[in-house]
Amino acid sequence: MASQPGGRRPRRDLLRNRRVLAGAGIAVIVAGIVAAVLVVVHPFGAAAAAGSGDNGAATGIATVQERPLSSQTAVAGTLGYGGTSNVVAPNGTTQQALTQAQQQVTQAQNSVAADQTSLSDGTAASDQTLSQDESAVSSAQSSLNADQSAENTDCATPSSPACTADKQAVAQDQSKLTQAQNQLASAQSQATQSHDQNASKLSADESALANAQSALATADASAVNPGTTYTSLPAAGTKVTQGQSLYSVGGVTVPLFYGNTTLYRDLQLGVSDGADVGELTANLIALGFGSGLTQSNHFSDATQAAVEQWQASIGAPQTGVVHLGDVVVEPAAVIVTSVTPSVGGAVQPGATIMQVTSTTRQVTVALDVGQQGQVKAGDAVTITLPNNRTTTGTVSFVGSVATTPSNSGNGGNNNNATPTIAVDITLNDPSATGNLDQAPVEVSITTASVPSGLVVPVTALVALSGGGYAVEVVSANGAHHLVAVQPGLFDDADGLVQVTGDGLAAGQHIVVPAQ
Repeated sequence: MASQPGGRRPRRDLLRNRRVLAGAGIAVIVAGIVAAVLVVVHPFGAAAAAGSGDNGAATGIATVQERPLSSQTAVAGTLGYGGTSNVVAPNGTTQQALTQAQQQVTQAQNSVAADQTSLSDGTAASDQTLSQDESAVSSAQSSLNADQSAENTDCATPSSPACTADKQAVAQDQSKLTQAQNQLASAQSQATQSHDQNASKLSADESALANAQSALATADASAVNPGTTYTSLPAAGTKVTQGQSLYSVGGVTVPLFYGNTTLYRDLQLGVSDGADVGELTANLIALGFGSGLTQSNHFSDATQAAVEQWQASIGAPQTGVVHLGDVVVEPAAVIVTSVTPSVGGAVQPGATIMQVTSTTRQVTVALDVGQQGQVKAGDAVTITLPNNRTTTGTVSFVGSVATTPSNSGNGGNNNNATPTIAVDITLNDPSATGNLDQAPVEVSITTASVPSGLVVPVTALVALSGGGYAVEVVSANGAHHLVAVQPGLFDDADGLVQVTGDGLAAGQHIVVPAQ
């Protein structure tokens, strides 16, 4: 029967205790043994069976048994539910971020429109100024041409007053023409500069608009859930089965679907065939939305129709598209063990929403790494429950990664902690364990067995000074003698050991320390 871990002395301590009880006598006996003599004078005296021997240690009598024996390792375990996993909000864009992306596109569009207006208005203003300056140049050129013609005529007589007046007029016309030409050149330069500035700003804003539109498309493609806050969350301990709501966002339920492939993409018409589509199809059929739908990894028109029917049943928009975050996929029904956010809290992409376990009952053990070689998958187990009833199970998993428990009372540093590995135990009758969760239990793991052998208490072993072990046999006439034995299988839980040795037989009485 399993015992509480630490309740029985380790095998080494038991042998050490036996050695203390018999050490002085054994030293004398071994020193007096002659190689040809097989029977050794008893070390405890004739009164050993009565409880008082020559060494003053109280003793008792046990009987050598022939029986099956199992080697059992007693450890502490925890009873609960297996298959712990986290339900996580998918990484993606929240509705708030999507709205911001849409606003940025609108702002960029307004900037482009303003730039186009500025460019158009600037061009019109420049064209008007240039036209005026070009007209001034043309007028100045005409006046110069007229005055130069008059000069040619009047200056036939160079000294005439008319010739002098014409020369002055020509000089003035040339000055006006030069001024008009300079004004036109300046206006042309300003028009070019203004056009280039407006065109450059328009180009930059058009690039910003393209980037904003691209960001909006990306955000829209990865947008998660129809709302921004949690509108319902389960209580710890809630059991959720296929099709039932795990939580809701924006008033739309997020149900549990069964499967082994977590959704990693939106599912809709046009997606490539895959196991995720097959899981969606299986769930729709199981939930009664599979009219005309056959099991397939292909997303068909019938699949879309079934999705729309399912969406209508949970109050979701009937888009025919299953987005990331619309459902949670687990292998089977789950039990909620903890919930992170609160109702009304904002949905944070990538954040843990809750922790769940499967409904499968199991026992877990943090096994000392030194015992790893003793335990293997398939070993039989006896579990003592908190009500002292027992049930059985089988080791289903033995971990290979060692961890060291932290000590929160010592700043998280526990240098004296023993590294452990995880061991999972499957229960043969889960219903026998009730519904306790994270309950401490005593576990006895059967690591080996023999169908039949001579069995004695571990405390009957006497460590000989020359090495090896013996048991002290009490003959029918009360005489005591040592019989050398070879220990075999140990049952740590019940404190028994299998032994073999010449002269040892079932039914014989042997000396053990008094209890």
